[in-house]
Amino acid sequence: MARLTFLLLLLWVGVTVSTVVDLQKRIYGGDKCKDEERRYHVSLYKNPADQMSVCGGSLIKPQWILTAAHCQKPTMHAVVGVHPGPGKTVKIQEEPVVYPDHDIMLLKLPSDIIDPKNKLIALPEDKECRSPPEIGEVVQVAGHGDYEIDEKTRKTKPGQPTHLKCATMKVSKCDNKKTRAYRKSVPDENWLCAEKKDTDTCQGDSGGGVEYNGKLHGVISANSDNVCMLPALFLNVCKYKQWIEEKTK
Repeated sequence: MARLTFLLLLLWVGVTVSTVVDLQKRIYGGDKCKDEERRYHVSLYKNPADQMSVCGGSLIKPQWILTAAHCQKPTMHAVVGVHPGPGKTVKIQEEPVVYPDHDIMLLKLPSDIIDPKNKLIALPEDKECRSPPEIGEVVQVAGHGDYEIDEKTRKTKPGQPTHLKCATMKVSKCDNKKTRAYRKSVPDENWLCAEKKDTDTCQGDSGGGVEYNGKLHGVISANSDNVCMLPALFLNVCKYKQWIEEKTK
């Protein structure tokens, strides 16, 4: 039993902070998002020639994207309006704003690409933060991924569709030992976890938004490398709301 527990812990941790690229996830399961859904979703690339996005993000203000800190690259490009498309690609020119030692980051877009047609996702109101999604309640996640999996290893096979995929998951209890092993600098109460049979976040989905009652309640952070073996792990946006508001004034 001790050996099994240790192996599961290794699956969760996956890699160290210096190699967090392996923690970037893609949606497994789910369906193509409806055209009216997720209009705020942003795809992030290292450069425009990349064939696969490295992360997702959420447009929370006309110039600001909220995503995961481990998505940061030396050069970054964002595709705004990627769903239902075709979207507009722009280079991130300003230094990313990162919450120290936490897996959350803000990216500022150039002012000349602001388009009033771009949809935004609102952060929860204070009263909504006082009543976050409870265990068993449904949240929606989304990302660019349509992986098949190896039934023996439960690992995903490479590939990425042109459409955005949406999936629902149920909030579950977080295992504090595992969240601390992944990033011990983040308090236990700053995490949200969710799971559902045959549904998971996978490589490339990191940074994407976790939606609940039409508001952005979470940022996809990490999961195990093996699909549907452990709950998906999200940062609770409510815990960073004051920081977000201060940085995006």
